[in-house]
Order: sequence, then structure tokens, then C-alpha cells
Amino acid sequence: MYKELSELLIAGKFDEVEILCNGMKPDEIADIMLKSAYETESITAYGFAAYMNERHDKKTWLKIMFDLLINPLCFMEGAYALAAVHARELISIEESIENMEKLLFIYNSPENVISKDEAKKIAEKMLDIEAQNEVALSVLKEANINI
Repeated sequence: MYKELSELLIAGKFDEVEILCNGMKPDEIADIMLKSAYETESITAYGFAAYMNERHDKKTWLKIMFDLLINPLCFMEGAYALAAVHARELISIEESIENMEKLLFIYNSPENVISKDEAKKIAEKMLDIEAQNEVALSVLKEANINI
């Protein structure tokens, strides 16, 4: 199934890929998208995720797009900036620790797309929810921000 799906992705046959993905769990689809992007270094997996994001559950596809950009496609110029856009959109949909951690994960990315002020605000929100959150505390310490 992976080989067929990957070939269809590369060919840009998103409608056929969508049909193959019906009934699959989001984690299975994400694994296939990541594997395909790693093996081919093609942006088509991201394109498919964007296509699906417009048609289906935004949270699922935003997470997949984020993962594609910070993992197999991180070498592309602008990948971290796009990942930040998706993390912010996830936060606007659901202000959860998981989503806020995504944004803080790229705080020290090579593209420097998260400001110190934004990182501080996100970390403080996280600490309001989970007082001992290690990611938030680590970012605040690393950025030399007092709370």
C-alpha cells in the first residue's frame, strides 16, 4: 500500500490518494506522508496534506503539515516559518499544551521565526495550565526570561 500511495503522491494524484486514505487512522497516514517525504525529499506530501486540510479535519492535517515541515522538509527555506503558521493555527483552534509545545519547539529554529516575547507568552499560558511543564520552563530558562 505504501508504494502505491507514495507513487500517487509524487504524481500529484491527490484524489486517488484520498480514496486510499479512507478508513486509515491519522497516525498511519502521517507515517506514510513522513516516510514518503523523507525518501523522496518531495514537497508533494505537504501539498497533499494541505489539500486534505481544506477538505477534512483541520487539526489532524495541520499536525501532519507541521510534522512534515519540521522533519523531512526542514531543509527547505521557509519550512520553519510555515510550521509556525500551522502551530499558531492549531493553538487558535485548541489552546492545548500539545499545540503550544509545537510552537515552542521551533523557538530556536534556524529561521528564528518565534520572537522572545511570543515564546514568553506561550510559555506563561502553558504554565497556567500545567505549572511544572518542562518545555515551558526550559524555554524560559534558555531565553533568560524571568516569570
